[in-house]
Amino acid sequence: MDEASPPHANPANFDSHYRPTQIIVISAMILVAAILIVSLVKPDFFSGTASPDPTLAIALRISIAMFAIGIIIFRRVRLQPARLRDIHGISGMKGLLGSLQATTVILAALCEAIAIMGFGLAFYARDLFSVRFACALALVLLAFYAYPRRQVWQRIVGYVQQT
Repeated sequence: MDEASPPHANPANFDSHYRPTQIIVISAMILVAAILIVSLVKPDFFSGTASPDPTLAIALRISIAMFAIGIIIFRRVRLQPARLRDIHGISGMKGLLGSLQATTVILAALCEAIAIMGFGLAFYARDLFSVRFACALALVLLAFYAYPRRQVWQRIVGYVQQT
C-alpha cells in the first residue's frame, strides 16, 4: 500500500482482524451483563453468612481497582503512535492489525477478570454491591476502552500509513 491509499484500502484484511475482535468484545460484554443480571434478579443466590476473615475481601477490592487502573494504562501504552509506527515498519499492515486485535482482546479479558473477581467477592463476602459495582465497572471499561471502534482503527491505520 502506498501512502496515498485510503486507510481501508484492503477491507478484507482489515475486516479479518476487526470482525473477530468485535465479536470477542461483544461476547465479553454479554458475559459480564449476565453476571450483573444474576445479581439483580437472584440476590438470594449470594445469601448466607459472610466469611469471618475480611483479608481476602479487601485484597479482591484492591485488585479490582488495580485492574481498572491497569486497563487504562495498558491501552494508552499499547496504542502509542510511536509504538504503532514501529510495528507497522517491522511487520507491515498485518502486524499492526494483529497488534490492535491482541490489545483489544487482552483488554476484554482483563475486564472480564474484574467481573469475575466481583462475582467471587460476592460469594466470599456476601456483598451484592461488590458484584454489581465490579460488573458495572467492567461494562463501562468494555464499552469505552476495549470495544473496537471501526473509525478509530481506520484512523490509526491511516495515521501509520502517512508516516
